[in-house]
Amino acid sequence: LPVLQQLGPADLPAVLPKVARAVRPGGRFLVSIPRGEGEGWEAGESGRTYYRALRTKDELLVLLQDAGLEPEWTDQAVDEETGWLCVLARRIS
Repeated sequence: LPVLQQLGPADLPAVLPKVARAVRPGGRFLVSIPRGEGEGWEAGESGRTYYRALRTKDELLVLLQDAGLEPEWTDQAVDEETGWLCVLARRIS
């Protein structure tokens, strides 16, 4: 479920610490988001519009670390658009 991509730049830094608190100490959080830059409204396959905020790998890694989640593994899947970034992060404390 790609929910984090619908959070704006001001919202994601507030949400990730809540995610970190929900993960037990030493537990892991796996996230996959579309990578890129920019934000805006797009039309989906259904014709409905939705908000999408893209983030670079560096941006996401900093946000995770600031939230108390230490990235352990990353992968970037490339598709027709900008591709997807997958990160496995461990809760630090």
